[in-house]
Amino acid sequence: MPDIEPRGKAIVNVIFKADRPEQFMREIYADIRGGKQIVMTINGEATE
Repeated sequence: MPDIEPRGKAIVNVIFKADRPEQFMREIYADIRGGKQIVMTINGEATE
């Protein structure tokens, strides 16, 4: 993945495959310079 400039933007595509229809909440972690980490929370509902 290319570097993102300070105050820059990026698009993150995430696919969650559920075994059955259900509501879900997942956390995605991204490491950034300086040893910091960004946590993104995704809420949704899986359907058939």
